Amino acid sequence: MAIMTMNDLQEEIEKLDWSVNNIYYSDGEGWEIGQYSPAGEDFWFDIQHNNSIKEAIKEIHLYFDNFDVDEHIEMWAESKIHGSDTSIPSIRRLAIDAEDIDSMLNDLATHCNNLDVIDDYYTTTVDYQDPKKQGLTTLISNPEEDNNLYFGEIRVKIFNDITMDFDEEKCTYEYNEKGEIELFGNKENKLELPKHIFESRCEIADKVDDIVNRQIKENRVTANQVLIDNNYALLRGDKWYIRPNDNDVINIYYNPDSTAGGQFVETHYDFDSILENENLPAEQYFEKLAENAGKQYLIDVDDGEFADYARELIHGEAPDAVGLDDYTKSYLINGVKRENAKISLLNTLPINKEIGIETEQEL
Repeated sequence: MAIMTMNDLQEEIEKLDWSVNNIYYSDGEGWEIGQYSPAGEDFWFDIQHNNSIKEAIKEIHLYFDNFDVDEHIEMWAESKIHGSDTSIPSIRRLAIDAEDIDSMLNDLATHCNNLDVIDDYYTTTVDYQDPKKQGLTTLISNPEEDNNLYFGEIRVKIFNDITMDFDEEKCTYEYNEKGEIELFGNKENKLELPKHIFESRCEIADKVDDIVNRQIKENRVTANQVLIDNNYALLRGDKWYIRPNDNDVINIYYNPDSTAGGQFVETHYDFDSILENENLPAEQYFEKLAENAGKQYLIDVDDGEFADYARELIHGEAPDAVGLDDYTKSYLINGVKRENAKISLLNTLPINKEIGIETEQEL
């Protein structure tokens, strides 16, 4: 785990069964760090860190380096000999316990030195679409009081009250005027970070981007469902459009039961497919027609173009026919035949450049 805050470092120290309390100096802040020794000594020492992770680790190591086992034994031996505290163990036990305390300090200093400390912060960006540009005023409101949220190994800060909460891992981020998420990491050697640190930044950035996009999609789905519900009478049923210039018939319908939670299905048929089974009853005709479908497009309710697609159906060109009944079948077949007849007629007309010239000259 990367250590990015004093709280992170305190948690690592407490994992080794040390207790940590805040203390204050005239020129800064510090900790008192303590633990019971194997012989029962309530052992504490103080460090001044001034809210610097690296300074705290340096001070812990400095205390370990300066800890004198013999002085510690002599201190307690003198108290035992000249004092009245009967709870102090034997000199032999004091000697063993001093060695144990030295080992405890060694373990603490070694553990802290091996931590992946990130003490400063730089900005890196992940492209995404600004939710405000999509008419979304907020993603998820912040449930925390202190507004200090974390996600994985990346610490980020709140900007314009836009925050995110995902499972038990929390993330805050800011998006700038370019519509980019900004995260904060180590600014030292910005382009020369160790590979594993750089990769972890990219991985976390991708996770944040995924979460943001997921939330944008959820908000988009909610808005799109309202759009569908308010205009369902206009959107229900199979809509058919004949496109003679493209030899194409388009079928569009809304499927509310798709795995995406709702989608428009747009299917294209050529003229030959429309005429192929014209003698079948309507129900069988449309079943066979579906088997001969050409290109098909799915516009899911969480897609960015869904709302525009729906509005075009609501306010745009009226369909040539609606439904899957005998009337629709007859309309499509007759309509295609009319278009084919027009094409045949055009193909039979003589094309004579000389006639055109003579006619133009006569005019």
